[in-house]
Amino acid sequence: MKYSILSLILICFSCKSNKDNQEVHSQIKNNINILIENKDIKGDFIFPELGEPIKENEGRYRTYIQSALTFKNCTFKGKFLAYFRKGEFSFLTHFAKNLTFEKCHFEDTLNFKAAYISGLVNFKECIFAKSTSFEENHFNSEVYFNKCDFREDTRFQNILAIKRFDCYETTFLKNVSFQAANFNQMTQFASVRFMNYADFTLCNFNNGVNFTFSSFSDKGDFSNCFFKNRIDFIEMKAKNLDFTNSNFMGDLKLNSSKISEKLDFSKCNFYFSKPLGKKLECPLIIFKESKILATQEIDKIL
Repeated sequence: MKYSILSLILICFSCKSNKDNQEVHSQIKNNINILIENKDIKGDFIFPELGEPIKENEGRYRTYIQSALTFKNCTFKGKFLAYFRKGEFSFLTHFAKNLTFEKCHFEDTLNFKAAYISGLVNFKECIFAKSTSFEENHFNSEVYFNKCDFREDTRFQNILAIKRFDCYETTFLKNVSFQAANFNQMTQFASVRFMNYADFTLCNFNNGVNFTFSSFSDKGDFSNCFFKNRIDFIEMKAKNLDFTNSNFMGDLKLNSSKISEKLDFSKCNFYFSKPLGKKLECPLIIFKESKILATQEIDKIL
């Protein structure tokens, strides 16, 4: 009985997709790699309907997409969904191959919540006009969001990035959340503009992070984070950076940076040294209850 309800839900969502997309939908269903350039794509793009959903647990189904997807200079007029929920059922997507989007414009909601992506992810010079979610994604290969514009609230919380994660020269116009993200390799946020609140609380930067030349127009919240190896906040600008309760297992470099209000390192643990800030400009730097711990104490927080 539940399977028939599931089928009706997918049929209902399928009806929302524009007939113009039927050919590419059919190719994806048949595991054919996709390359589309210079096209306006109307109607909703709903990946869970483009394959046979497999039950993961009660009420949760995942569709496996075996096609590599490449879109260049395309405009997506409708919703772009790898996740949706209907009643008691959640529908998610596993992408087995690369996802490439170059100079694409997403005019409506993009929701890739809880997607598992095995191949490379490359969004280059893309515009996300509405709310965007990659929360709870498992990125198994390199991830690039270079020179993109996110124009509404954006969610990356609870992601797992196994390899390089790169957002070079990207702009977040509204609030963005990377809360509780795990970055296993070098993480790049150089020259990124955060125009509103940026939430990096509870993040693990396990193999270096670079915020050189970035800017925070509102609060940059890095409280309760774990930093390892290279930690570069060089020649960046910010209003207020909060690092309270964070652990630094590497040298935090703030050289030539300008913070207009305050830097808060309250209750932080520094291994090796306190932050290095040659030519750092900041009217208020707080180290309340922070500590420099001996190298042999590292095992206590691992």
